[in-house]
Amino acid sequence: MKPIDDLTDRLAEEVLGDMAESFFGSRVEIDHKMELFEKYRGELKKKAEIVFSHAGLLNFLLLDKKSAADFYAALNVESGELAKNQGFPDHILPEKMTLSLTLTAKGEYVKLVQFAYQALRESCDDYMRGRLNASVAIDPEEAPPVTYQMLKFMGEMINEKIKKVNERSTICTLQYTRQFDPDHMEKEKITGGSFAEHGCDRLDRNLKFKPIRFESLDVPVFPDLPAPDSVKDKTSQFAKKLYSRKTPEAKKAVAEIKARIK
Repeated sequence: MKPIDDLTDRLAEEVLGDMAESFFGSRVEIDHKMELFEKYRGELKKKAEIVFSHAGLLNFLLLDKKSAADFYAALNVESGELAKNQGFPDHILPEKMTLSLTLTAKGEYVKLVQFAYQALRESCDDYMRGRLNASVAIDPEEAPPVTYQMLKFMGEMINEKIKKVNERSTICTLQYTRQFDPDHMEKEKITGGSFAEHGCDRLDRNLKFKPIRFESLDVPVFPDLPAPDSVKDKTSQFAKKLYSRKTPEAKKAVAEIKARIK
């Protein structure tokens, strides 16, 4: 009987080894993916700040919150997060030569509004889906730029993995492995003990991963803005009417921007 016992022991060790590798390997994999997810989330939040900067410039040119809301409504867009900010850094401003192409103060204002809208649209698109520049070669060894869609897809994949691991009960795994230890099983029959009866159900709950709740990650969602060419007439007309109604404020906004251009 000794050779059979030895074979059984080796088989038990192999099975237990495979189970441990699968059980703990899955948990390590999730930990690694969660760390990577957090890294990408940090990178995406930096891209969100770029969007807010461009939104701030456009909102500044639109003079007040109501005019900004009316502008987005004219484009059939829910402004959402975009209408909140009015601050912007100097480096997103156009160059001097861009402004010198207009002949009138109103034309200068309209041109600035259209510039700001186009820049905002590009930054939103880059944030949500990513842009591909055909003139720039893509290195296949580099990771693709982080986008909202990429992060959300990654979160969904991690949640699927978490669901499968959480469904694989820790108690069930431990109880299953104990059947390979006859001495322990015999002792359990005598004492009547089990993992659940010793409070291990609490251990099972504590070891479960918490799924990613995307809505609580402080990752903004920006709207799909129409292409500038498709709404050029609308943006132009809106800017002209706003300038006519609030000429002093519009002139002041343009003057401040021109003063900040280096």
